[in-house]
Amino acid sequence: MTGIFYCINSTRVHITVLDFFNSYPAFSYIYRNNCDMSSTGKFAEIILPLPINQVFSYEIPDEINLPVHAGKRVIVQFGSRKLYTGIVRRIQNISPGVNELKPIMEVLDETPLVNEIQMKFWEWMADYYMCTPGEVYKAALPSGLKLESESRILPVKKRES
Repeated sequence: MTGIFYCINSTRVHITVLDFFNSYPAFSYIYRNNCDMSSTGKFAEIILPLPINQVFSYEIPDEINLPVHAGKRVIVQFGSRKLYTGIVRRIQNISPGVNELKPIMEVLDETPLVNEIQMKFWEWMADYYMCTPGEVYKAALPSGLKLESESRILPVKKRES
């Protein structure tokens, strides 16, 4: 049995998760409001709602519709045809070392949907419950906010005979 307690003031948030069976905090995190959530960078690490224990790097194209920030939902292509709604984990200037990265197709949110505190909590939950951050993300957000494994449908031009 666990309990989650928040202590919020103007400069920090203290999150404590208590494990009542062991009578000690299972997790304690203090977030200070000095996190860099900027959009300056060429690459984004994306959490996808998949049971894979890693984030995936995507290129941020110059012609993207909205600025990319950590915590925003984006549409990305995974594999040859599947589209997913992912959450931007962080922005980087350093190339991940892959020759060809797929670009982010679209940014869905004007403001971040998930903040740094929630992402740290998701990482702790994934570690504590032995699952992946993608599975936590899939369970944490309502299904209406996620596009999962949808195939892209393109119009076909009719042939004139």
